Amino acid sequence: MGNQRARAFVTAAVLLAGMWGASGAGAEAATGPSATAATASAARPSEGQIISGTADDGFPGVCALSATDPVTGKVAEFTPTGAGCEPSASPDAGLVSYIGPAVPDAGSGPITTPLALHVMDRDGTHGRVVYRLPSTAYSFDRAIFTPDGRHLLFDVENRSTDGNQLYRIGIDGKGLTPVAPGFPQSTLVAPEAYSPDGRTLAADVGGNLWLKAGNAKPYELHLSVEPTGAVSFSPSGRELAYGDGSAYLADLATGKVTGIAAEYQDAQHNTHAFYAATFSPDGRQVAVVAALFPWGAMGGFYSTVETAPVASPTRFTPAGAQRVDGELDTMLWLPPVR
Repeated sequence: MGNQRARAFVTAAVLLAGMWGASGAGAEAATGPSATAATASAARPSEGQIISGTADDGFPGVCALSATDPVTGKVAEFTPTGAGCEPSASPDAGLVSYIGPAVPDAGSGPITTPLALHVMDRDGTHGRVVYRLPSTAYSFDRAIFTPDGRHLLFDVENRSTDGNQLYRIGIDGKGLTPVAPGFPQSTLVAPEAYSPDGRTLAADVGGNLWLKAGNAKPYELHLSVEPTGAVSFSPSGRELAYGDGSAYLADLATGKVTGIAAEYQDAQHNTHAFYAATFSPDGRQVAVVAALFPWGAMGGFYSTVETAPVASPTRFTPAGAQRVDGELDTMLWLPPVR
């Protein structure tokens, strides 16, 4: 598991062509119900905001977050240029965290200020830095909110060792505390997501996905296709969505893995890939970041956010405009503001 540093170029006209010409290893290709069995409710896009990055997460100094309306397709600025990547939302979706420079820099090139963990209200107000990466640390990944919504859990990769350290900090920037969640000792332990009921923590432990429920002993989730990027729980907590080239849904009770979007090559030898799968808040839809890696090309790329009904999860359609250098690792689907 881990962040992607991909360069790709996407064209929506060919996103459906060739998907699941062959199933991913160990996964069942999704077939979905017949057209007569699909309901209008399942086909209608779910409401809310899909938050994704508009620059590669390898360059957080020039990244910004944008919000896609899955119903209208309208794409709006969510954070200014240079504000960062790797978003996470509080359980009530009222707060959003992200990683970016301590001082936003709209320019390109090397980042000249330390990386920091930011928190803001969902409407963009009351933004503040809650943690600055010290000079003794190399990097850190996306933070996740604790179930009570009062703290953030994140890992810091140290320069002096091969490992990392987990920390918890308040959303007010106070109370930085080392955390030992009880997973097996590894050079890498990165928190990925809490289940909707807040009882289970999913974490990347040495490149494998582990689950820990409360004080129970953690266990490795052995799936036929292992997650290699961020994971998203379904609202029911019974499924996981993930994508890192190809995208999948995994049933946590049975271990069944269903492919929903398979990496493939088109007639022009361009590679199409799918990342950052996530569920809609109502559980009816799943979204992916779709990208196309141009054969023989160098430099930047385009990506699109795509959505499909969970009832027929291979039927993806674009939601919103193409974006340049889209972040491939993390995406949120926030509920509508009532």
